Amino acid sequence: MKRAAEKEKIKTAFAGAAETYDSVAEVQALSSAHLCEMIKTTMISAPPGEILDVGCGTGITSLEAMKIYPGAKYTLCDISGEMVRESEKKIKNAQFIVCDAEKYDFPGNYDLGISNLAVQWFESLDDFLGKILKHCRYFAFSTLTDGSFFNRKKKLENCGVFSEYPSSEELLNICRQHGFLRKYDTKRYNLRFETFRASCEYFKKLGATANFTGKNYENLFSILRDKHAADLNYDVFFGIIEGR
Repeated sequence: MKRAAEKEKIKTAFAGAAETYDSVAEVQALSSAHLCEMIKTTMISAPPGEILDVGCGTGITSLEAMKIYPGAKYTLCDISGEMVRESEKKIKNAQFIVCDAEKYDFPGNYDLGISNLAVQWFESLDDFLGKILKHCRYFAFSTLTDGSFFNRKKKLENCGVFSEYPSSEELLNICRQHGFLRKYDTKRYNLRFETFRASCEYFKKLGATANFTGKNYENLFSILRDKHAADLNYDVFFGIIEGR
């Protein structure tokens, strides 16, 4: 029951940010480009005929993949119907599915699955990889690691609880349990905001507010009044797995 409530919170947060997401999704665009470049230089002997985009958001990653594989057939899915509708505005001649990818029974098979900065919202990456690699010959994804948002977490440590992300080593172990790890990489992306409040507004526009639950609101409001610049780091793991 608790996990269902958390998923509903995630769905609601991203639904509310569907129209503002692209205006702040700089890191998401950069990581999409890097993931697709890895795909291009690493793997598939023949171009994929069918590609599945898991957690498609506003379609950033599929649009990047289309630069490499314009002739592929694309299926995009996301838990937020509002996000899917934003994708539909940009991408034509594709299939769109509104679903929770962890629970959804995908009806077909795909040459390539892609997912950019989405699986960190999942309950179990381990279980999901075991499931999705039954439908995808290759699965290429990016996700946050344990160093992400270090300064923000440190500042908010007396105010609430953030999601905990796995280390790169833990992610490598999970990947290797489910197939042949063709390639992996890690990158850090840094953002700077004029104030801490500005960084909070950034997360709201991105829809990434479901990983924080305030506890000590007095401390939180004090921090929001802080006029100093705020740094924000994304530590990202990239992996490409070939299913067994």
